[in-house]
Amino acid sequence: MKKSRTCTLLSRVASSVNAVTYESGRVDGVAACSSPVVAGEHTARTQPAYWHGGAPGLKVGEFILPPSSTGTTITLAAYMDEGEKARAGYRSDRVYVATQQEVAELYAALYPNGGWVYRVEPWMPLEMDPDCTEPGVSFACIGARIVKAVPLDALTAFLILKTVAEASTSSVPAALRSPAKTNRG
Repeated sequence: MKKSRTCTLLSRVASSVNAVTYESGRVDGVAACSSPVVAGEHTARTQPAYWHGGAPGLKVGEFILPPSSTGTTITLAAYMDEGEKARAGYRSDRVYVATQQEVAELYAALYPNGGWVYRVEPWMPLEMDPDCTEPGVSFACIGARIVKAVPLDALTAFLILKTVAEASTSSVPAALRSPAKTNRG
């Protein structure tokens, strides 16, 4: 099965960022499963950590809700045309979470003026993200409760954005190359 371009880029960014060691802003102490898994294959003992990268300033205990509920236009889908959204299976009534912290860091780095990384407890059931063909990496859910919130530090955000910029045009999803116009000024 062919990996989606978005997941390929995320994997490349994740490996680059994993090679960097730094102190401030790192979300530490959370164990994730060592092998890829799919939704529903976990027991309470092996439940992976779930991560979301996005808007800054949310607090532990608050909920991340889908764009259709909040009205936000700052989503990865804002960079997609309607055809790309349809092919990706994007749903504005879902929150997207990942089992790899580095994937959430990418989305936080893409947030205008810097986002935050959140460890979350997704509301079940999880649905496979149809745009990501790498099993166990990205899921959709109807919402998630924040259990840890950390600003993405400037060094990590810079390295992520640098990796995205240096990626070959053919491997960068159109969504990351040219933002679509939004109603925000």
